[in-house]
Amino acid sequence: MLAVCLTACHNAQNEQVSEIAATQDQPATSATDAPASISQPVSDAANEEEVDIDLADPEVQKAAVFIQSSFKGFKQRKISEQLVKVG
Repeated sequence: MLAVCLTACHNAQNEQVSEIAATQDQPATSATDAPASISQPVSDAANEEEVDIDLADPEVQKAAVFIQSSFKGFKQRKISEQLVKVG
């Protein structure tokens, strides 16, 4: 009796796996079957925020120089650490 039950469960699992595999091989036929990125295009213009920064402002220029110098220092430290590890 137990063997019959196990065989029936095994056969049912094989059928479910076959059904899933068959549905995965089929292409999407409607917009509801397609992934959200395909069925609902995202407009870049709608998601962009308008940024109003005065690039001639001395404070903005100071901030830009500070950010750039910090990044350049980061890159130089990274290269120096790699040279120390190699040498």
